Amino acid sequence: VTAQYTINSYTLTYTAGTGGSLTGLTTQSVNYGSNGTAVEAVADSGYAFVKWSDNSTDNPRTDINISGNITVEAQFGIQYTLIYNSGDNGYINMIGSTSTTQLVFASYNGTEVLAIPADGYKFVKWSDESTNNPRTDTNVLNNINVTAQFELVCPDSTVLYDGVTYNTVAIGEQCWFKENLAYLPMVHNNSDYVASSTAGLPGYGVYGYDGSDLTTAKSQANYSTYGVLYNWYAVDQVNICPTGWHVPTDAEFTILTDWLVNYGGIESGYEGTALKASVWDGNNSSGFTALPADSRFDDGDFYDLGDFAYFWSSSGHGSGFSWSRSLGSGDARVYRGSGSQSLGFSVRCLRTE
Repeated sequence: VTAQYTINSYTLTYTAGTGGSLTGLTTQSVNYGSNGTAVEAVADSGYAFVKWSDNSTDNPRTDINISGNITVEAQFGIQYTLIYNSGDNGYINMIGSTSTTQLVFASYNGTEVLAIPADGYKFVKWSDESTNNPRTDTNVLNNINVTAQFELVCPDSTVLYDGVTYNTVAIGEQCWFKENLAYLPMVHNNSDYVASSTAGLPGYGVYGYDGSDLTTAKSQANYSTYGVLYNWYAVDQVNICPTGWHVPTDAEFTILTDWLVNYGGIESGYEGTALKASVWDGNNSSGFTALPADSRFDDGDFYDLGDFAYFWSSSGHGSGFSWSRSLGSGDARVYRGSGSQSLGFSVRCLRTE
């Protein structure tokens, strides 16, 4: 008699867990030492292949040199997309990169992302209000799509002009003085102010001071607190702002108030509250720090200190009138108005690009 032998045959069984399916022969009979055939795990929409239950990450997989039965399950995980964008004036991770995308399994962590401001700007926050920079999203359980937000940085935090130091603040793409202009080459008493305005000449005054002595005018508390009140001829005919700065146009004031609503998170109708100093009745969230310096009328007299703020623009509006902006006590709004060029209003300087 002759002993007869048969080679061992093994079974390879492949199954799919939740979130996917398999392509290829899912049950295979393979002789000892031989190789199986390829099987691929295919993830459903919103899922991604993670690994096989024996910790293999090969996909497709082909089991080789078989020496025993194999039973494995393809494991899938929910996958989320993390998108990081840069707003204007910045980059993501490296100069020139404006967006980056990550694919992350549920409950896993993303990788670190850095928002890089362009020259002259600073990172403020992400559009989901996070201020982490760099940021790493952890324990991810949903898709994320955020944009890095950047703000202008004023080149100089302070400006010394005619013996007065002014602080600056960046609001959107503009850089403003935080105080009213106090440039005072001369001072006009009430009658001289009327004569200057009638002649279409620059007129200068300090609230409540009906005199002509420059030293005395500059010693007034209202001068150090509220600056100077100018007729519009001083705005139009004299470079009253320092070099590199100018009296804003009507359009530039509109850019300011529009930015507060469109990008600054200020509800429409509350721009004045954002511009007014907290010592007045605003919250000064913009940093503009407007104070109620009020005005000087055509007759040279001063009116309503502590109730209103008026700011000239450099834009005329017909014969004898020019555009301005005003704020009032107990009022959250900013008003655009056309005033007589003989009126005395405050001036805020805007950086010239």
